[in-house]
Amino acid sequence: MNIEAVSYVPGVDNTVADALSRYFKDCVCPSSTYIVPMSSVPTPFITCHSITVAAEAEVIDTLDSENFSQWFKELPKVQSIDPELSILRDTQRTSRITLIDDLYHIRGRNNKYRIFIPYKIRYQPVAYCHKDAMHPGMNKTVDVIHRFFDWPGCREDVEEYVHICEICNQNKRRLHVPQGDMHNIVAFSKGELLAIDNFGPLPPGRGGVEKLLVVLDVFTKYVRLYPCKKATAESSIQALEKYISDYGLPRTILSDNGTNFTSHEWRRHWHEREVSLRYTSVYHPAANPAERVMQTIAETIRMQVHDDNHGKWPMLIPSIENKINMNVHSTTGVSLIILQCQLRPGIGGFRLLVPVTLPEYIKYRDKTRYNIKCKIEQRQEQFARKNKETIELMPGDIVYVKTHLLSSKEKHFSKKFGKLFKGPYIVMENRGMNCYRIQDPSNQACEDHHINNLKY
Repeated sequence: MNIEAVSYVPGVDNTVADALSRYFKDCVCPSSTYIVPMSSVPTPFITCHSITVAAEAEVIDTLDSENFSQWFKELPKVQSIDPELSILRDTQRTSRITLIDDLYHIRGRNNKYRIFIPYKIRYQPVAYCHKDAMHPGMNKTVDVIHRFFDWPGCREDVEEYVHICEICNQNKRRLHVPQGDMHNIVAFSKGELLAIDNFGPLPPGRGGVEKLLVVLDVFTKYVRLYPCKKATAESSIQALEKYISDYGLPRTILSDNGTNFTSHEWRRHWHEREVSLRYTSVYHPAANPAERVMQTIAETIRMQVHDDNHGKWPMLIPSIENKINMNVHSTTGVSLIILQCQLRPGIGGFRLLVPVTLPEYIKYRDKTRYNIKCKIEQRQEQFARKNKETIELMPGDIVYVKTHLLSSKEKHFSKKFGKLFKGPYIVMENRGMNCYRIQDPSNQACEDHHINNLKY
């Protein structure tokens, strides 16, 4: 290597900077204070008064070197009329504020002088440094800003900006899942509320069935299982009509937002039958009590089929259904079949059922209602101990909605690199049961989402 060929080129003449010239790095200085040279300041900043969050994208797009010279020329003028800087100059007895190269500097962290940024143009350095550093957290963004600039309350301003940064909210995971108040889905009489859901798709079984319609009476916890070929409105209606012929017409049906449960045919049929329909929040299966039954069904089938032919699952459904209904439920404290059919297992086991007299049934029913109320109180206490704070969003709050993407090999798209959240959206209304109606500002479309699917 020819050492003599190495020469110093001033920054003014070096129009194409090398990798070592990109950022000014802190160094150990013999003096107690350090002054940031003007030639070390990065060049993508502009002047803007009263910039709002909604204008962030437009501001970021204009943060380039072409606008820097104008911004830098106006910086002394903006400093001269800044009331906060004027107060600091008049009240500071120490040398915290000093004038260097026609720019006021403020002494801050590590006893270093950095260029003072007036209030009206603080958004620009925060926005650019946060973007240029690839959207880090608050501490790292502050470190980047403090290489050149400083002002009172810098950390608080950065924290506020990082919290509302649209790109960060869309692509970064939540540190915690929002937790609303606990609401129990309960009923206190038979037929008051039916919870239904589709289990599948499953391996094709006898008769070509691939789905299983799960029907749960929320009060008695009684379960009926109906294998079907497809999860259509017609097949679901037929299965529920079989249930109704055996146990009577329910008052309310609770389901998810599957197409078979939201179709015009489904809604029209139950409207004619004077049965009200309720729906869970989208992408929130925990709001449907039938989901817990489906876990039991899956576990039981898994233990029965092992690694054999999985297509034999329809033959197991009658025995699974009977054994679930014969058991005593942990919430009610009563066998399911007693509350639903006024029958109880006899001495001979599952195959022998003994009728329950009316006084006995009333006794079991009252016991069940009491146990349900006690269980609700117990769960509320456990929830209160585990969750110290609950969230209640207000109309006008800004939120983001969790996305549910699928990878596509044809489109060269991986869900691992897709946005985790979409938005921002505006909270319009609290629908109850931790469900909120939100609006997309771009097209005014409204959706209902559970708080667990929101980021705020």
